[in-house]
Amino acid sequence: MAYSSTRPRPQTILYAAQTEAMARDGAAALEHALADTAPGTESKSTIHAVSSLADLGELAPQADCVVFAEVGSDDDTDAATTTDLLEVVNRCGTTPFVLYTDESYASATARSADEIDGYVRRNTDDALVHLADEVAKVYHAAVIEDSTETSKSKSLEELEGGSRSDRDRRSRRIDDGSSRSAGETSSRTTTLLQAAARIADCRDREILFEQLIDEVVDVLGFDYCWLATVNFGDLVPRASSPAVPEQALGDTPVRSPFGEAFRSGKPTHIDLAGHDVLGGAGDTDRLLYSIPVGDVGVLQVVVDTGSENSSAESDLEMLESLCGYTATILERNWTELGLINDRDRIRRQRDRLADKQNLFADACRQLENERDRLQTLFERFPDPAVRYEVTDGTPVVRTVNDAFNETFGDDETVVGEALAEYTVPDGLEERTAALDEALRAGKQQLLIHRRDTVDGTRDFVLTVVPLQTVDDGDEGGERTKAGLLVYDDVTDRKRRELEHAAATKRLESIAELADDDIEPQLTVARSYLELAQKSGKEEYFETIEESHEELEIALDELLETVGTEGEEVEPVAVSDVARHAWTTVEADGARLVTESDLILEANRDRLRELFENVLETAIDTGTESENGTDPVTVTVGATDDGFYVVGDRPTATGSDGRQGAPTPGRLNGTDGSAMQLDHVEEIAADHGWDVGVAEDDDGTAFAFRGVEALDLT
Repeated sequence: MAYSSTRPRPQTILYAAQTEAMARDGAAALEHALADTAPGTESKSTIHAVSSLADLGELAPQADCVVFAEVGSDDDTDAATTTDLLEVVNRCGTTPFVLYTDESYASATARSADEIDGYVRRNTDDALVHLADEVAKVYHAAVIEDSTETSKSKSLEELEGGSRSDRDRRSRRIDDGSSRSAGETSSRTTTLLQAAARIADCRDREILFEQLIDEVVDVLGFDYCWLATVNFGDLVPRASSPAVPEQALGDTPVRSPFGEAFRSGKPTHIDLAGHDVLGGAGDTDRLLYSIPVGDVGVLQVVVDTGSENSSAESDLEMLESLCGYTATILERNWTELGLINDRDRIRRQRDRLADKQNLFADACRQLENERDRLQTLFERFPDPAVRYEVTDGTPVVRTVNDAFNETFGDDETVVGEALAEYTVPDGLEERTAALDEALRAGKQQLLIHRRDTVDGTRDFVLTVVPLQTVDDGDEGGERTKAGLLVYDDVTDRKRRELEHAAATKRLESIAELADDDIEPQLTVARSYLELAQKSGKEEYFETIEESHEELEIALDELLETVGTEGEEVEPVAVSDVARHAWTTVEADGARLVTESDLILEANRDRLRELFENVLETAIDTGTESENGTDPVTVTVGATDDGFYVVGDRPTATGSDGRQGAPTPGRLNGTDGSAMQLDHVEEIAADHGWDVGVAEDDDGTAFAFRGVEALDLT
């Protein structure tokens, strides 16, 4: 950054260094820095590079200031000693001297040298700018000191040859310009510079206005003056000298003659003859100097033209200088105020951002703690669970818990796979679509599922728990972005429910059999036994014997209904067994469609064997089409008295691959099908079912009849 300086610049500066190259480079850098301290103006200072003590001693008396760049111990050049520094100071004589060094003010000997007028450390931020400012400050101090000495000498002369009665506060005014000497001009300039320095120290606007009036009164000797600033088209007095009566001042329009200087931006003077200013109407010996103070207002000064000591041109120049400098200080203060406000605003913003950052950090820590807690719960959850995310519309496995690995024997290689493809076997597209939709839906859902585990095939209820949902936009509703899929093993509960339903059905059958067959025969036997005991007729005993035979037949039927322990039958769902069997066959691109909710009583393992054979046959025969290997759709459904399995040939029928129950006319016995289905027929016969099979251009169809369904309701 550049620091503006109000101090006068020296005309000739010597930049001394250890070597010629260092002196030349340093002089160029200082000249550039001096130009930056007053943007928009050309530097009037001439900087000469000096590298020898002889040249320094010769040039120093004619120079305004000397800068010595002392070499530190860290430089590559041989370091300058204390003697060298003192010798440089001695060669400079009375010329102002500034030391430019990177040491802590060099050595103790150097610190004791009173001839060093200024000091700037190198290798710091804006070091050259500070050096330029220090040079101007040292030169300014030297000028003031010289002027002070001159004034002291002049005062002694006046004390010796003049009367003290003429020396009062107004003696500080400048004498008539026609008789001024060079010494008087220098003293006046020094006085003006001192006034400017006092104005520069003012940071408050009102104090600055008052200081300007004080300088005009005390330094220039004008008793009647005031400063007016612009406010809504009027010049409003803001500060005035003690001699100006407060009630004599008032607002003046900017477009009046007293506002001409503000409108034009140039100093003007008004003849006060005919103007009532400070009660001086008609006074032809007074003028009003009106000097603009930037774009803020004007300084009005009443000048007595009848005084022998007045010099209109010189006074106006000095007033213009003070007003211009005051405008510069006002602009500086305004700029500094803006910078301070910007700094405070940035600090407030920084503090607010720091507070927000702390809030976000606290929220992040809370979320991390919650995440860790949920992760711990997830890992320790007793049921198998999968955390998934929906990526490009597909639910993908992100992690599984320990119970999942223990139940299914899968490690974390499943991470990254599509959840539906991993969970649902090939060929069950309908269940895959249903599972995908449930995983993407923004609400909790339950699904029935069966899959292999380390302990065999188990039934599960899948609970879909959305954890993060997003608005689905135009389609409406919410969609899941991430969630959990929890497996609840319901195998034992489902089996108990089916066993309970089957037992209830058997009990109902037993009760019905007892009511319809056993109870009537027992009643007949008891009745005829009483008649035989009373009469002793042989025909009554024959009737009793026939009733016992009927009763024996009914008991056999009862035993058949109850079943034997070796059969190991249980309630099973046809769709579940079919899907489980599908996982063991070679699908070859085929797909399975289940349309049956039929529940029957059978041996689960043997029924699965039946479906494995039937499904494999349906796939093999279904692919034998004109094109060789067209995909097959195998449909499993229920009829009024059983269930069916149909393998469709899509190229032959042009259908969508789904058929209903085969017509009875197509079906034949397994003996005439030319298929090796003996095992299927054996399993069906053991369960008391009839088997029909058909193979034609529409595909392969199987029908199992005589099946008694269980009603769970």
